[in-house]
Amino acid sequence: MMERLVPGVNRRYGEGSAALRQHLVRYRFACAYVRNGDSVLDAACGSGYGSFLLAEHGASVTALDRDPQTIQDASKAYAHPRVNWVSSEVEKFVAPDRHFHRIVSLETIEHLVDPARVLGQFATWLRADGVLIVSSPVIPTQHIDPYHLHDFERSSFLGLLENAGLRVLDCLEQEGTFLTVVAALGEAPDLEPRPVPPRFSLEIKP
Repeated sequence: MMERLVPGVNRRYGEGSAALRQHLVRYRFACAYVRNGDSVLDAACGSGYGSFLLAEHGASVTALDRDPQTIQDASKAYAHPRVNWVSSEVEKFVAPDRHFHRIVSLETIEHLVDPARVLGQFATWLRADGVLIVSSPVIPTQHIDPYHLHDFERSSFLGLLENAGLRVLDCLEQEGTFLTVVAALGEAPDLEPRPVPPRFSLEIKP
């Protein structure tokens, strides 16, 4: 079983845990770049609370995860009329070219056999004015997490994005450990982050 951040269930990732708080900050950061009506792919959505938050911020979300049971549980715990729950591995998912306004993929690429290929696929799925919001640890983690297939530093992470034809617009670094990057195809679109309301938060659902 892959590692899962399940609010209110995992002792390590339960309500009030530092890991959950940090992850919610990353999703709030992503929400600031989502506009009303955007088509958004949440690639490797896990337990689903992030997809719910993106939908609450006005997006139409395709929430993708490899585990069918996780998707079934997420569709119940975080049901939302603007979220379509899909069970598929990121590497095997099929979408039309230039389809998504935004792609969000948090703590995914370090789990993938070929992260460069997947980032290239994300670039293909993005609309010409689209934005990718992607995060990864930027310190060594393979020795403590058997599910991580790659270690990245800041430079190697940003290099992967550059090689995929993506231009970095903004970054969120947390405690020198996690880096979340906003990147776009070609020239940066005319984009300013939207304020996320202070009360825009997640009700933890066990």
